[in-house]
Amino acid sequence: ADACVTAAYRETIEGMQSRFAARLRAAATRDEALRDATADFLAYLARHPDVAAFLTARGDREMMALREELRRVSIRNLQRELTRFDGEAVTPELELQRLVATMGRTVARHVAARETQKLPDALDAALETAGACLPQHAT
Repeated sequence: ADACVTAAYRETIEGMQSRFAARLRAAATRDEALRDATADFLAYLARHPDVAAFLTARGDREMMALREELRRVSIRNLQRELTRFDGEAVTPELELQRLVATMGRTVARHVAARETQKLPDALDAALETAGACLPQHAT
């Protein structure tokens, strides 16, 4: 991949991660955090279809490796932010992976259909997946 494209992709994803984390931190409850951060994410991409398309664009092996690296960072960031609400309990990483994958598929589906403006309508379905991401106490 072109160095400028990979740098722009990294910068875009890191900006989205930072924005999402800030919304999580601003909330008083876990449910509010996930709702606000997810709603903001979807609304932002609805207003910026070019960014939504860029996030879901396919690429060469180098770009796919970068995408995977940043996906793992997103999961770690989400787990870290949710710890504030979850205390000793831990949200299973598999559940967080499922949430991140669902969000990615949702965005990609709307981009492919040229309906990114409808992304905010996917909030409840996304939150249903997020609701499955409940913390579990160690046994």
